[in-house]
Amino acid sequence: MGPRVVFLSTSEAMWGAEHSLLHIAHGLDKLGVDVEVWAQSDELIERWEGRGRLIDLGIRAYTKNRRLLRMIGDLPNDSTVVSFDVSLAPTLAVMRPYLQRHRIRTALDFHVDQGLGGRRRGIALAARGVDMSLCVSQFMADQLSPRVRKTVVWRPMSPVIADPNPPSNFTIGIVGRIDPVKKIELALEAAAAAESRPQIVLRGGPFAGGDDYVSAVLELGGRLLGDRFRFDGRVPQTSALNGLHGLLHCNDGEPSGRVVAEAQSSGVVPIVPDAGGAPQFVTHGVTGLVFAANDPQSAATCIDTLVDPAVRSRIAADARRFAQERYDVLTQSAAYGRALGVLP
Repeated sequence: MGPRVVFLSTSEAMWGAEHSLLHIAHGLDKLGVDVEVWAQSDELIERWEGRGRLIDLGIRAYTKNRRLLRMIGDLPNDSTVVSFDVSLAPTLAVMRPYLQRHRIRTALDFHVDQGLGGRRRGIALAARGVDMSLCVSQFMADQLSPRVRKTVVWRPMSPVIADPNPPSNFTIGIVGRIDPVKKIELALEAAAAAESRPQIVLRGGPFAGGDDYVSAVLELGGRLLGDRFRFDGRVPQTSALNGLHGLLHCNDGEPSGRVVAEAQSSGVVPIVPDAGGAPQFVTHGVTGLVFAANDPQSAATCIDTLVDPAVRSRIAADARRFAQERYDVLTQSAAYGRALGVLP
């Protein structure tokens, strides 16, 4: 039995990070790496085609879970455990002497900065307790100490095919978790300020803030945009970009923005702020549009740029080519495997 890569996920739902995990796992599997997924999400385990383990990885249970420690200890020598939850890094650090005796390496997939209550100092210290960190963007890598072993690996993804016949009404989407950090209020203000008077579609489910935050967002959308605003709730990933001409993404602290990459691959033009990780994936006027962070009027100007079908078509075509080259599943999974040391 050869070395193995085990991915740990504490999420009970399928968000962008879990889709990335699956793409990487499937890519490594095709490249000949022995991969397992241990997770709390029934859907994630099911989509890993029964080759995973459903296990309680809640923080409190995890820190006391001797069964999990035995599971890790039973892995073949030279295996690698990759945590997709930064909050588990301190626990892996405590386990480290035991794991080192078994020649088991630990890695942190660093794609979100909220895992320790948003405390970046705590995250940076936690990253020093694992053998390596794989960062979703340079923006995230810059938050870690130079002494931390880290590699930036862009996330792979299969092409997302949006509806080839979008509606005639100019339509902009706000897609993803309905969460205060996403700055959805700013997006709605920008849409209201746009002279092109676009239709606005909000798609996603509640996260931090819960249903009360969703209600506040819906009230604001109705007040600012009237019947130009529509809420679709959470929709399947395969249809999240259907019927859209552009995607408005306002979080200036976003680690990367998987939905931005999905938009590029589908020919939906992303509009992103000039801060955080998202602008590292967008060249203004070429593979998307970039606005001044926290400036609704700047975002509104970008929205108005896309009302011209010729401009929209040119940027969408360039964005799609960029996505095909830079997000290829096997190429990026191989880069991930090299960073882990499981592929040459």
